[in-house]
Amino acid sequence: MSYFNHLTASEIVQAVVAAGVNPNTLLFADDSYLLPADDWVFSVFAEAWAETKRVLGIAVYEVDVNDCDDYARMCAGYAQMLNNRTIRVSRTSGPVMPSAALAFGEFWYVSPQGPHAINAFLYREVQGGPVLLGAIEPQTGARVNLTRREVESCTLFRL
Repeated sequence: MSYFNHLTASEIVQAVVAAGVNPNTLLFADDSYLLPADDWVFSVFAEAWAETKRVLGIAVYEVDVNDCDDYARMCAGYAQMLNNRTIRVSRTSGPVMPSAALAFGEFWYVSPQGPHAINAFLYREVQGGPVLLGAIEPQTGARVNLTRREVESCTLFRL
């Protein structure tokens, strides 16, 4: 996985506020976070997540069983698991990666169709560039282009 930096908890709050998210909706427990590369999220990660859903038999939407909040919760945990595995592998076979949580989590907001849960992450397009907010639909693996109004409607951003 490509990382373009990591952020401290206070830097996470600054980045989230700059993106338009109310800081009172942010829930996190770690001291620092690695920023995943946007292209990793929508290629390697999305493909692995789709295959895992298929193998586990959870790829089909089912109200109150496999719906948006369930997918968002499972997807966030899966991303962190892959992050942890990547860190362990790189420590034995390559450059040491800093230990940190992944800046990828559940994002609950109000879409035009009503309340919805997806996954959001913080990333940089280039080293030293601004921290951006990205989003992925965990049910389909598609990019979600949140409007400013949708970002501001966030009710929970849990990393």
